Amino acid sequence: MITVRIYKVNKLLVYVENLARMWKDGKLFIKLCILITLKLFIFQHIQAIMWKVVT
Repeated sequence: MITVRIYKVNKLLVYVENLARMWKDGKLFIKLCILITLKLFIFQHIQAIMWKVVT
């Protein structure tokens, strides 16, 4: 159970690192895509949490 969580965190860290690298190298278009993706991702998570709280 704990190892799975650590694995997920590691995957997330790698993902964030890749995002940061893309951000540094990236053109404006890539930056916009990343921002939109992050906003959607965060929004979905907040919605899921809110749904659990409500029900």
